[in-house]
Amino acid sequence: MTLSFLKNPHLDLLSEKIETERCIIVPFSVHGRVDMHEVQREFCKANKNLFINPFLPTYEEEYEFIKNIEEGMKTGNSFENFIIEKETEKLIGAVGLNSPEETTMNIGLWIREDKHWKWYATEVYTAVIEWAKKNVKHTYLKHSTNPENLASVKLALKFWGILQDEKTDRGHSIYHISLSV
Repeated sequence: MTLSFLKNPHLDLLSEKIETERCIIVPFSVHGRVDMHEVQREFCKANKNLFINPFLPTYEEEYEFIKNIEEGMKTGNSFENFIIEKETEKLIGAVGLNSPEETTMNIGLWIREDKHWKWYATEVYTAVIEWAKKNVKHTYLKHSTNPENLASVKLALKFWGILQDEKTDRGHSIYHISLSV
């Protein structure tokens, strides 16, 4: 079932690339853009306080996970990306948009621990939100966060996120970030 969130349903998400001053944001791929073991290791470090089990414990599962994301991008169900630092050409995180329902669009981001507090989150969020304003048919993005993750709360507020009464299944706060131009 296709739940494309795109204004132009023929946009090839696997070919999209977003550039910022210090980063290149490229779609998830099983074709060697990054070391899959590094993805798993850095994701787990960055999210250690969220009680998430390693989601990519073996190379085969890592490969399958990314392959499934690629398939979702082909049908317009998600736009999941690696964040590569231009200067080092190293993975520094991931950012994505996904649409679990026809009427909603989520945005998610993680930055590797050794790159925290260097303004990468703001830089990448700015670029992805600008991309979304041009390409996404929804009027807002849902940014969910553990209320104890102050950096994530501040990021939502920096982009004029409006705290909602609703919560995620895990009890996390949800902010709506407007895509109005």
